[in-house]
Amino acid sequence: MQLMAKVEYHGDMMLVLKTELQLNYPASQFVSLPVTLHITNIQFSAVAVVAYLKDRINFCFMEPDLPRTSLLDSFAIRTEIGDAGHHVLKNVEKLESFITEQLRKAIDDEFVFPSYHSFELD
Repeated sequence: MQLMAKVEYHGDMMLVLKTELQLNYPASQFVSLPVTLHITNIQFSAVAVVAYLKDRINFCFMEPDLPRTSLLDSFAIRTEIGDAGHHVLKNVEKLESFITEQLRKAIDDEFVFPSYHSFELD
């Protein structure tokens, strides 16, 4: 049995990711920089496919119709590098472009057919 459904999200969800960039030169943990990413204005549109096969469920998205090239229609990223109590770099454009490109690529590579995710049922 197979189900195909159009899935869309156009909302005001905000995702905040905090991590730390550690530089290990010239010594281990020589410099540590906090990095904060604010992801907002997420717009997503796709056709989801869910297939039930005996003891498992398979899930993927179909490739978007042209001229679209990604499941993510749009989103915005704001970056902050550094400690709020000291110096902070905000809105680092090259980092934001890199993260945007990598996020689109990861989602499209991992979730668009022929890639799929399978869940076993017990």
